[in-house]
Amino acid sequence: SSIAGIALLIVLLFWKEFKIVLFDADYTTTLGFHVKFIDTLMTSFIVIAIVMGLQTVGVVLMSAMLLAPAAAARQWTN
Repeated sequence: SSIAGIALLIVLLFWKEFKIVLFDADYTTTLGFHVKFIDTLMTSFIVIAIVMGLQTVGVVLMSAMLLAPAAAARQWTN
């Protein structure tokens, strides 16, 4: 769909900023980026991905795709 294409394009344009904010928001602020805007943009894309995924694969698979990486990372760290 066109929404997915637009979202992918924007994610590709902001890829570096997303990585910096996820790694260290304070450092991103010192570089002069607007962290609140980037966080809002990232959250919006998560919501779009969830809504599109629910329509495509269903609730159970989307829940697993959202929770499994976080649960696996939690098991591998102290």
